[in-house]
Amino acid sequence: MDVASQLRATAEHTLNALIPANAVCAVLDYSSIRNTGDALLYQGAYRYLESRGATIVYEADHVTFDADHLRSRLPADGIILFHGGGNMNNIWPGHMEFRFRVLKAFPDHRIIQLPQSVFFDDPEMLRKTKESFTAHRDYVLCARDQRSFDYCRDTLGVRTELCPDMAFFLPPRDTSGIPKRWHLAHFRQDKERASDVGSAAFFRSFTQEKWLRGFMPSFLFFLFLKAVVLGLRRIGLKTLARPFADFITRYVHWYTEGQFRHAYRALHQADLVVTDRLHVFISCVLFNIPNVILDNSYGKLQNFYHTWLEGLPLTRLAATETEAVAQVQDLERAFNLKPAPNGTK
Repeated sequence: MDVASQLRATAEHTLNALIPANAVCAVLDYSSIRNTGDALLYQGAYRYLESRGATIVYEADHVTFDADHLRSRLPADGIILFHGGGNMNNIWPGHMEFRFRVLKAFPDHRIIQLPQSVFFDDPEMLRKTKESFTAHRDYVLCARDQRSFDYCRDTLGVRTELCPDMAFFLPPRDTSGIPKRWHLAHFRQDKERASDVGSAAFFRSFTQEKWLRGFMPSFLFFLFLKAVVLGLRRIGLKTLARPFADFITRYVHWYTEGQFRHAYRALHQADLVVTDRLHVFISCVLFNIPNVILDNSYGKLQNFYHTWLEGLPLTRLAATETEAVAQVQDLERAFNLKPAPNGTK
């Protein structure tokens, strides 16, 4: 069994103990669907729930969420799931505040946080998080790396399970028979970026394929629908807003299905990838592409690597850009990849 299939089996074993077969579920808090990593999490979660025979009766993000609508659809034994990812921290406070709202509004339902990386360096946000999580009678937090698991168990004091990332429920693809054209670099440009990552000329000379999907005109329709939902609620027409919110959910399914294909297209012609994005790294594992990883601003990649993928022949972890250059050259030798001058292909 390949490593991606092993991690999928591990995640399945952990989640099956929390989510009964044929459960009735609500799934909340999908992130920006234009972020390919978030879309992979979304698609992975739904592939798992489909395999489990789950019935999903409600979906929403923090904008489209309607507590009364969820209450009308979810039975007493229904389960609320929060999407996984890397937003359980004070870097993305909107996601935390949304969790607090839902936990307070649904004290009697089981609520499960799908696998997250967890990081707090703001004492006030940590206090609010611990207070909210421990007040709920049946909240389970899945951590996707050992450091997050230890932190949640010991500092937050909540029931915590160690579980790999939901993207491993996506099907692996072997790119070994596809002609390779280049070394590829994917570096973050947001507030999770480590300040100096990707600045070396060695990496700037790599092909810079876009990980974030290009703008699609249909996305304007998505934004328009969200504005309609907010407008109708503002004038007290919550019931009228619900069909529009349901249509948004259908759009999100359609859009994120295309994101997995986009990830494959973005990576499949690369013979080697350098990145500080966790889901570029995970996609390289799914697609069997040699890769060098540098960390994001709070240790998300190295924590995941050390928990699940340490020693994987395809992957090298680098602490600095200088080390990353050496690791690229090591992979070139190990996999007989031909480097061009100055590290380009």
